Amino acid sequence: MLFLNFRNDNVKQNSVAFFINGKEYNVKTDADKIGPNSLLVDFIRDKAGLTGTKYMCREGGCGACVVSVKSRDRTEIRAVNSCMTPVLSCDGWEITTVEGLGNKKDGYHPIQQQIVKFSATQCGFCTPGMVMNMYSLQQSNPIFKTQDVEDSFDGNMCRCTGYRPIMDAFKALASDASEELKRKAADGNSACNGCPMKINCCQNKDKDIEDIECCTGLSQIYVKLKSGEEWITATSLDDVYTALQRFTEGGMKYRIVAGNTGTGVFKDDGPFSAFIDINSVPELKRSMIETSGVKIGANVTLCYAIDQLQKASEIDGYAFCAQMSKHLKRVANVPIRNTGTLSGNLMMKHTHRDFPSDIFMLLESVGAKLLIGASPTVSKEYSMIEFRELDMRGKLILSIILPAYKGGNYYLKTYKITRRYQNSHVYVNAGILIKVDTKKNFNVLEKPRIVHASQTENFLVGKDLNKGTLTSTMDTLEAELKPDETPTDGSQIYRKTLAQSLLYKAILSILGESVKSSVKSGGQDLEHGPMSGKQTFESDQKEWPLYQPIPKLEADVQASGEAEYINDIRPEFGDLFGAFVVTTVANATISSIDASEALMTPGVVNFLQAKDIPGPNNYTIFYPIAEEIFVKDKVHHAGQSVGLILAESRTIALEAAKKVKIVYSDVKKPVLDMKDSLKLAEKKGENCIFEIRKTPSDKNAFANATQTIKGEFRVGPQYHIINLIVRRLGGSYGGKISKSCLIAGACAVAAHVTNRPVRLILDLETNMKMIGKRLPYLTTYEASVDDSGNIVSLKGSIFCDPGYTPNETTSFLASIFMQKNPTRNCIYRGDYGTYSSCFKEGKYDPAEVRATNFIKAGDPLVGLPGQTFQGENPLSKIIDDLKTSADYDDRKKFVENFNNTNRFRKRGMHLMPMRYPQHYAEFDSQFPVFISVYRVRPKFYKSGRTNLTMDGSVAVSHGGIEMGQGINTKCAQTVAKFLNVPLEKVRIKPTSSLAAMKACEILLKKMEPIRQEIKDPTWEKVVTACYNKHILLTAQYQDIPGELKGYDIWAVCLTEVELDVLTGEYKIVRVDLAEDAGMSLSPEVGIGQIEGAFVMGLGLWTTEKLIYDKNTGEILTKNT
Repeated sequence: MLFLNFRNDNVKQNSVAFFINGKEYNVKTDADKIGPNSLLVDFIRDKAGLTGTKYMCREGGCGACVVSVKSRDRTEIRAVNSCMTPVLSCDGWEITTVEGLGNKKDGYHPIQQQIVKFSATQCGFCTPGMVMNMYSLQQSNPIFKTQDVEDSFDGNMCRCTGYRPIMDAFKALASDASEELKRKAADGNSACNGCPMKINCCQNKDKDIEDIECCTGLSQIYVKLKSGEEWITATSLDDVYTALQRFTEGGMKYRIVAGNTGTGVFKDDGPFSAFIDINSVPELKRSMIETSGVKIGANVTLCYAIDQLQKASEIDGYAFCAQMSKHLKRVANVPIRNTGTLSGNLMMKHTHRDFPSDIFMLLESVGAKLLIGASPTVSKEYSMIEFRELDMRGKLILSIILPAYKGGNYYLKTYKITRRYQNSHVYVNAGILIKVDTKKNFNVLEKPRIVHASQTENFLVGKDLNKGTLTSTMDTLEAELKPDETPTDGSQIYRKTLAQSLLYKAILSILGESVKSSVKSGGQDLEHGPMSGKQTFESDQKEWPLYQPIPKLEADVQASGEAEYINDIRPEFGDLFGAFVVTTVANATISSIDASEALMTPGVVNFLQAKDIPGPNNYTIFYPIAEEIFVKDKVHHAGQSVGLILAESRTIALEAAKKVKIVYSDVKKPVLDMKDSLKLAEKKGENCIFEIRKTPSDKNAFANATQTIKGEFRVGPQYHIINLIVRRLGGSYGGKISKSCLIAGACAVAAHVTNRPVRLILDLETNMKMIGKRLPYLTTYEASVDDSGNIVSLKGSIFCDPGYTPNETTSFLASIFMQKNPTRNCIYRGDYGTYSSCFKEGKYDPAEVRATNFIKAGDPLVGLPGQTFQGENPLSKIIDDLKTSADYDDRKKFVENFNNTNRFRKRGMHLMPMRYPQHYAEFDSQFPVFISVYRVRPKFYKSGRTNLTMDGSVAVSHGGIEMGQGINTKCAQTVAKFLNVPLEKVRIKPTSSLAAMKACEILLKKMEPIRQEIKDPTWEKVVTACYNKHILLTAQYQDIPGELKGYDIWAVCLTEVELDVLTGEYKIVRVDLAEDAGMSLSPEVGIGQIEGAFVMGLGLWTTEKLIYDKNTGEILTKNT
């Protein structure tokens, strides 16, 4: 059956067409196997073969998939998440990926060049998305400012760099860039030197450039798939109503598609048999911003709504729209706001009542109405509460009508309190619209609008906003608020108290100058200003290229998308795709596994489980305790792998994995808390304590103790983000050491059983369920100190939570094996030193107590029986230097004064020293290096002629993996230094710099006799002479166990923060960090590592609390 009710004959059936980087793609839905759920990111990668565009979360939260688009209904270029965009919505689009900007052959775009100059990559996985987001900003706003850059990157995640070098790289292109950034960006070259964009260059934005001629006109599209699914792209409101009527009368479950961003929030909605794309319906985007009223089209994007509301705020009676506009900037992120629509967000709230919609809250706060249509002739206005209860089947939100509040003295205050400032769901959002007489004791003149607080609204009418009123208002609000119990949104008492604080904050802001100065700041928002940073380091130029601050060797190919990661490798013939089936409970026995429904899914090839493994069911053969690839019967944690679905495509595999049914028996409540596990261990008489004791040799020392303190300190787990790579590795941190074996083991079993290549890419949620997190610790302590702050006695117990098996080294150190049901936790960035810095406190200045008790020569080393600290402790000097450079004393006085004069805003400043022992275990310190020197290399000419040039180029292969730490760059610098050749001659062929140095020594020893025979021996002359005498210019070396000597890393960090006491919001005011890194092999790389590690630590201590279901043990915080 064909859909024949369109208004005109311009109907495209079963096809769409669009351009990617100037190349036209005519997509036939049947031949290209494209359906309503086919996403642009997969088409770009798998059909167009452009693997520079990455994906990770597939929910619009990480930004790795960002591309630039100009759609058929809009003229400006914008950044969109290709992982959220249906291919069928792309008809008529012009799409640009990172490959379309520049490459090694044609030259790099200025934005890509900036990434290189500012050392703004590490693992590089997020870099293409960063580049395309910046390109979109530049194209849409050529005269952008530095603040625009910061505002535009709320949807791009980087786990490595700490963001500062990325922001600096892009801010340097801004119209108001600082002179320092401009100098670094220029680097002696034109900003567009080598830019391959030609006529499409950003410098030509003001010129009349013809657009690529894509499918002109707004074609209506009708797609009918063999599965029965239908897709309609409507171009008029009549088209929409006709489709709604047919689908409703036919009992078909349909989805209205605009930005499609809701699929990233509610992934299990559906399945749908019909889809209506309304992006090309002009009636739904018409807005009226006039003195007679304000009406906004329901299908405008959030970004467009932000601009329209700001414009409306200039009209009498609509000043409140400025606050709405400001609030909307904190909803989702820029790429999502570029496509997500007002009506789409409202419909999520309508379908999922627990969805904390900021847009619903804003509109309800101001008493907005929705115009909802049921047919071309029937439409009606509804309040927000009426809309929430309305049956929307067959209906459509047409527009949003805002009321006017004229006469002055109206105040709209809205708040959004979240886990992190940007791109995060709320704990509590609030809206308060109130009219007061500022000349008569701030008397409330009419019933205010306070969302979900009608009793409080009634109470405030006619009241003066004074102390007595505030007290009674808080009591009234507390009595009527009944928050739901939602584990991921904070406790009920927290959210109720927070709601009271927000109302109090709103009233304080209205009272303004009339309140005491000490409480005035309580009414102000905690504003986040622009970010900046400065780095200094030492470098001995006589030793260059070693110790030279240079960009990473891979930076340019990472910025252009040419860097190849394992999922970028082209498919082989017969490729299969795997998807794990995981447990949904943490402490049970598997009775049966039924994969029959999954195996009947077209495209599914096999389902593998424990019985299919030909050898030992163990992926940790190098560890003392076996861990199963596929659990056979006893379940130890939720998210444990039960089996692997194999299918012809990744999408089919993921969908089929959901159909596997597991029946459990003997299901018990999981043990998830460390203290509960300790109680179980005590009952069994198990000793699971690692103790630290410091007992004075002089028994009278106890008499000098003036204070004894007791307490405990917890360090929680933290996400891993794992992307396992052979040639280069993206964003995995310690998880690559052991947990990669689970993925590799499952892949190996699948390849063995099917005799076909198997590709296995974890989706974000499965990753977070299966893979262990940073090892959590609990420390209890009792310490006695004397008047000097010297610790005269210390007893501490350290408990480590390794999960269900203690297979990681630091869990050996803490020697605890608890009956606990999260997944086995594992090594993470800075795993050995993160915890040891954290459990001293007291009434004295913590910095002074630490300084008094710094480790010194001869002191015993914790965890290493019989060993003592040898050498010098430089911390005191580092602290003195840092205090001077950071103006510590003056800032400390400022903080004390600030806190004394502000009741609801506080500042804190903390100085933390660190000693991080870098040890080399025998199993991980043998890194082979092989070096070859070539006499000639070919040079090719356009005419076809080839010439051989005397080159002496050096090829180095090593046993390390580039994962953002710059191992290739450091190895190349080492080889260039010791062979005394230009760095450009060294090529790393996918290390240990020590092994590279030793191999160079072997090579030079071979060459030395020849060198002695040559007058003025240049490198090229010596290489040629060796070649003529048949001397093999290769050398290899592998570290000998024990040859790599461990050392201590010393650092001091001074952090100043500001806290809003009423809301719990905070901001980092300033960080000063000094590290004794010796002479860094590659300072630019080293600085990036230090900054990135620090920011990751901020996440650990502030925003990345993991929450588990108390009954099943499933992780609940598993998304971006």
